[in-house]
Amino acid sequence: MGKMVNTYQSTAADGQHFVRRARNILRISRFIVAIVAASFVTAAAIANGQDTTPPASPTGLIATASIAAISLDWDDNAESDLAGYKVERSTTASGPWTLLNSLLLSTSAYNDGTAQPGVTSYYRVVAVDQSVNPSAPASTSAARLFTTITWKSATAAPLKRAEGFGGFANGKLYLFGGYYGDAHFTPTQRADAYDPATNMWTRIADLPIGLSHVGAAVDGANFYFAGGYPTQAGGTGQTFSTAAVWKYNTTTNTYAAMPSLPLARGGGALVRDGRVLHYFGGSGPARKDTGTHWALNIDTGTAWTTRAPMPIAVNHLGSVLLNGKIYAVGGQSGQDAAATIRNNVDAYDPTTNTWTAVAPLPLARSHHEASTFVMGERIIVVGGKSAIGARLASVTAYDPRTNTWTELTPLPVAKSAPVGDQVNGVLYVTTGNTVASTHKGVPVAP
Repeated sequence: MGKMVNTYQSTAADGQHFVRRARNILRISRFIVAIVAASFVTAAAIANGQDTTPPASPTGLIATASIAAISLDWDDNAESDLAGYKVERSTTASGPWTLLNSLLLSTSAYNDGTAQPGVTSYYRVVAVDQSVNPSAPASTSAARLFTTITWKSATAAPLKRAEGFGGFANGKLYLFGGYYGDAHFTPTQRADAYDPATNMWTRIADLPIGLSHVGAAVDGANFYFAGGYPTQAGGTGQTFSTAAVWKYNTTTNTYAAMPSLPLARGGGALVRDGRVLHYFGGSGPARKDTGTHWALNIDTGTAWTTRAPMPIAVNHLGSVLLNGKIYAVGGQSGQDAAATIRNNVDAYDPTTNTWTAVAPLPLARSHHEASTFVMGERIIVVGGKSAIGARLASVTAYDPRTNTWTELTPLPVAKSAPVGDQVNGVLYVTTGNTVASTHKGVPVAP
């Protein structure tokens, strides 16, 4: 066989280069020459010969399930040449195993948001050193995503109402406006905050005007409200749209006007994406649906700009931002007895200004605009209406990574147009269909 010469170059830790020349490489047996690839092989390993000693198996592997994901944690390995960890999953304790991370983990923790709800997932962890030696797997740990929620009564809101709006900010559940059940559906100015730590409500500054059917978004300590049904000028009854936009500061307990919507709207959705607010859907003064979509920079915007309209014009829809996408969830076309309840779900990509249909709701619903929120890596939808007058107790979760919906434990009572959100992995749902009741939902380990 002809003589072969191969040259390999790497950079040592001291910044000096070296060249190692190996002749007749196909016959060589005294040492292995390795090419430095990624971060797995070091110059020291090449200079001293290939390390073949595997790291110790990771210890202390624990899998903990939540409503949205399974969190893994284990003890740090002590090897100085550790490159990272591989995480594998199976639906049985004996395999086969599927690798979950394409790149080695640099920390001894992992969050698995792709596990199938209701199915026990088994995990093992492998340590890998810089010479690509794998350890024996850590002891297997198993967990299953929550599909069960224990609902308990909490302190009722101070005022019965429906079509309120709000959410969590600074650890408290804020509840604004809504109508309180008189014959004219008059919106209230009242606003209250619920503290889960004390299970008590506190009245805060009233809204500048009575409002219901508002699109609401939160940014740290600030809430933003757009459109809605304001109280009529005489103080009784409702007007079916407004262009007004407000900001509420939870720290100062004050409201300030912001640039108005281009046209009056009610029953639409407001979502914050970074420093940009998006308002879409709803209906105008004549209560005709519209798919218009506008955006406003919170810090520098003086007027709303037009974005791609919704694929289907709806009102009374849910909306959230999750992983850079804005979701429009369900809603209805038309009003009252003439309404068609929708199961459509569409995702808007701000980078491409396009909408894409995703998996529809298992059950068509509307009137969940203030009780659709993100929990972990999922969209949670609580209550609403499946048909005019048919209130829902259903609680369902959407995972965009698997494009699937999963039914969770329903509310103890059916509610239309409640206000719901979560904090620290606990769900809270209050008011709706002109009741004051509040419920606390704690996920239960299967």
